[in-house]
Amino acid sequence: IVFYCLKIVMVVFYCLKIVMVVSYCLKIVMVVSYCLKIVMVVFYCLKIVMVVFYCLKIVMVVSYCLKIVMVVFYCLKIVMVVSYCLKIVMVVFYCLKIVMVVSYCLKIVTVVFYCLKIVMVVFYCLKIVDGCFDCLKIATDVCMV
Repeated sequence: IVFYCLKIVMVVFYCLKIVMVVSYCLKIVMVVSYCLKIVMVVFYCLKIVMVVFYCLKIVMVVSYCLKIVMVVFYCLKIVMVVSYCLKIVMVVFYCLKIVMVVSYCLKIVTVVFYCLKIVMVVFYCLKIVDGCFDCLKIATDVCMV
């Protein structure tokens, strides 16, 4: 009986050892499960980091596009300034043309003025000649008397 009891105790002891081994195996499985959960969390965190990275890339692309738009805007401003400068040059050119026309008109007026002076000189010369003829007429009248 003692022998059987010892065998039963040994069987119970082995069963307890098996239960202990199974318990350790379950604990190992639990630890592995937690490790896998941690790996999954890290994986999701990496996915979030990747999404943030892509969002930052999108922001960078948008930033570059905005910079390009700003450059185009400044180029358009430069074109507008050049256009205004050309308009100012055209106005100055037309003003110079007006000054030239006025200068030619003044030259024409000067020529007309000199022509009038010549006409007046001719008129005075004719008066002098007419006076000389009057003197000759008087002299001939006096000589005839």
